[in-house]
Amino acid sequence: MSLIDLETGVLGEAKTMFDSTSHRCHPNTGNRIAGIQVPFWQKVKDTLLHTHEKFPYIKLIAWDVMIHGDGFSVIEGNASTGFNIFQLWTGARDSELGLFYKKNDIIK
Repeated sequence: MSLIDLETGVLGEAKTMFDSTSHRCHPNTGNRIAGIQVPFWQKVKDTLLHTHEKFPYIKLIAWDVMIHGDGFSVIEGNASTGFNIFQLWTGARDSELGLFYKKNDIIK
């Protein structure tokens, strides 16, 4: 999992669920992660936010998206997400996301 700047779509360092090491490059391929710009970022964001509005009864949708040569495709939307993944970076329970989860009874 990589941190991402939600405004710019630029990736930060990544971590796995297996250890706490931060990676600027993929540990197996050596391909750079940190500093990579997600293609079509603004279009992806705008499309997903607009699509989410069609489901006002779902408080949280975790979207799986595939970026490809000429754009992107939505693979699926999930009504929940692995909160434990966010814990890789910091204690997330009291973060903005954690407070959202609590407020909406996603976690206790």
